Amino acid sequence: MTRVVDGASHTEAHALDVLVLGSGSSGNAVLIESAGTRVLVDAGLGPRVCAERLRRLGVDLFPRGVDALVVTHDHGDHAAHVLPLARSLKCPLWLHAGVRAPKARARFAEAVVPLRRAEARPLGALVVETHPLPHDAPNVAVRVSGPFGAFAYATDLGHAPRGLAAFLGASDLVLLEANHCEELLEGGPYPERLKRRIACDTGHLSNEQAGVLVAEMARFGEPLVALCHLSRTNNTPERALAAVRARAPSARVCVLDHGATERLVVRAASRRPPVQLSFALA
Repeated sequence: MTRVVDGASHTEAHALDVLVLGSGSSGNAVLIESAGTRVLVDAGLGPRVCAERLRRLGVDLFPRGVDALVVTHDHGDHAAHVLPLARSLKCPLWLHAGVRAPKARARFAEAVVPLRRAEARPLGALVVETHPLPHDAPNVAVRVSGPFGAFAYATDLGHAPRGLAAFLGASDLVLLEANHCEELLEGGPYPERLKRRIACDTGHLSNEQAGVLVAEMARFGEPLVALCHLSRTNNTPERALAAVRARAPSARVCVLDHGATERLVVRAASRRPPVQLSFALA
């Protein structure tokens, strides 16, 4: 099914194309393409699954491949498939020191690009920036910008650190974690140890915390915020959306279902004001 918003066309060449292949504990990967440059962020899905989900969205992964694979942190739902993706894509691996990936580092040492947890680096027509996030594994937010727009991605953070609102808010489109409803987590089936891990300052962002961050982001820009990485047990799309809108009533917000495959396009002509987006839903 295809849904077009405000007349935007996902076939337009002068655009920043964001293809969400999965978001949540079942696996995370996002392909960003603009001005002839492609970057894949996160390796929570294998090459066959990535290729299949991209085909659903009208895009071929092979033989074009990507110009870099950036991994945000060393948890399985974000990094489990670094080695098979490295084999298939034969592209540079942008890995910060907190991403161990020992087999990929050993086998493809010449392709590993050391990435600091706070830097900006050019990649073809784009610039890839990182910002440290507080999690129980060294983690980064990623911002990809180019001539036709800017996209930012931040998941798996226990709280919003200083500077994150500015880092995200200057984008056109933001994928932001709204992992859990505090009430559902507290009364839910998880063991107490896991509840404490999720809710602590190095765990995951709650709906309410996401709302506070979205409200602060308004000081720096007017991005469309797509809430993602929702827990299937401790959250619902309705609760996430309501909580964020209560904190940031003027923000433009939507929700990506757990594991959703979606295409979001920022058109060059639509950059503030307003951002026009098209959604292709699989």
